[in-house]
Amino acid sequence: MIPWFKSIGKRSSAQPSIGEKFVQLWKKLVPPCGEADTLQGEIVRAFGRLEDEFSRNGNTNWDPGDYHGEFIRMLKLYLADSEAFDPAKVQRINESAELIRLAAEDVEQKKIGEDIVILPKHDPTSAFEFLKKAVVEWCELHPQPIYKSPGQDFWIT
Repeated sequence: MIPWFKSIGKRSSAQPSIGEKFVQLWKKLVPPCGEADTLQGEIVRAFGRLEDEFSRNGNTNWDPGDYHGEFIRMLKLYLADSEAFDPAKVQRINESAELIRLAAEDVEQKKIGEDIVILPKHDPTSAFEFLKKAVVEWCELHPQPIYKSPGQDFWIT
């Protein structure tokens, strides 16, 4: 059992869902602001921020050159781990991260009356579902905290 997973409520025999496990990881590993201390926490934070921007804001705050793009790079660099996952899963992680980026950046603007509406051309829902499972699985496969190397200020430089 991963040290940061706890039992939830009074469920004795049932395993927590992927969503519940993700919430546990978020609460344990992600600070209120700034980068996480561990690689596990930073992967959870990157995915969580991307999912939040999509589900809560419809990607209206997405800026490709800003931290959203960095979060995509984070997932491609660290979550697409060929030592943890088979080649097909690594490819799907990369494709899912790319679909999330496309859903935010490849949009259509349409004028409706006086309003300009931004319409996505891609639906990343299945990509988010897949990546959430991959994030939880990656953390389960890496139960010991992974810290930055001495002199390493950020996970993505």
